Amino acid sequence: MAKNLRIRDFVLLGLAIAGDTFSEFTQSPSIKLGKIKGTLPPNYGVTNFTSAVSKMLKTGQIEKIIKKGEPYLRLTNNGKKILIRDFPLFKLRNQKWNGKWRLVFYDIPEKMRTKREYLQTKLKELGFGMIQESVYLSPFDLAEDLEEFIISQGLQDYVFIHVGKQIIAGEIKSLVEKLWKIESLDKRYEEILLKIKSRKEQNEIFKEYEEILKDDPCLPLDLLPNNWVGERVRKEMGLLFKPRSG
Repeated sequence: MAKNLRIRDFVLLGLAIAGDTFSEFTQSPSIKLGKIKGTLPPNYGVTNFTSAVSKMLKTGQIEKIIKKGEPYLRLTNNGKKILIRDFPLFKLRNQKWNGKWRLVFYDIPEKMRTKREYLQTKLKELGFGMIQESVYLSPFDLAEDLEEFIISQGLQDYVFIHVGKQIIAGEIKSLVEKLWKIESLDKRYEEILLKIKSRKEQNEIFKEYEEILKDDPCLPLDLLPNNWVGERVRKEMGLLFKPRSG
């Protein structure tokens, strides 16, 4: 789901990962930003972050609640819908794969180069792997998201989608590795897992995890290596940001 993240994206992702414990507020009008600001890239200033959070509260993407006398932020239903809209792979990561592949191929003339590049970017955001130039593959049913984009760009006559269960391309997991570089992702997840176990700085771990999420195609477990580390890290991240008792 490779894409450039805005401050709003980081907040939505953070809340999705950490439940309602990602953003913590004091009772005063000022925001307790030490922990939260540290999870953002250094080029995001405190003022911009504060403004983004304030806007998200006003538009109902997040809400403030009180737990044990302490104020927190959490995702609203509207915020969850926006998260799924902007990161559609999240709604699929826990679904069982039906064994079908989606093959997208296109023939877009050079005079429409800009729209062709938009399509390539969209396919990458949706987690498609590139078999070769103008041919992409995905195990997910993203027809609705893709069709909406194709129509909005006026590309109906240039883009074709085939759905089928059989892919004649040798061993499937070898193909998956070639298209999505799963081994490299697994190693990055292993590094984060080691940092979690060695109790490294949480902000550092969180930033690295968000960077991996940008590159993770969220493939079905059926297509991933045995003992896929990414799933273990996802569970550990949820625990890492749970409030400690006592």
